[in-house]
Amino acid sequence: MAMTKTELNEIKARLFEGIIDFKKTADVSYSYFDIFRLKRILGKYYREMAKLKDKNLFKEPVKKAVLQINSLNEKTDYEMIETDQREDICAFIIGTALFFNFISNPDDDITGEWREW
Repeated sequence: MAMTKTELNEIKARLFEGIIDFKKTADVSYSYFDIFRLKRILGKYYREMAKLKDKNLFKEPVKKAVLQINSLNEKTDYEMIETDQREDICAFIIGTALFFNFISNPDDDITGEWREW
């Protein structure tokens, strides 16, 4: 199953809309800067995957992004990433790997090895 740039943008938009909406209505430990940090992590991940030439090395940017998200999630007392956000973050990371043809199966959870959220 192919992934399009439009689909990736829709996943990211849904993810951040949900995080921001929840912040507006609940007393949470994460800040708008934390939301920006997550956006920056995912953007950097996408750019690193776009530059990657060796298909065998695609897990390195995945691992780096997931470990950074683990750290951010811990910093925010595990409040920023709930079920919907987890699914969207995974969909974005996996979708990016699909988009750049590093994987071919959308059911491959390439984040699971390092993910703590």
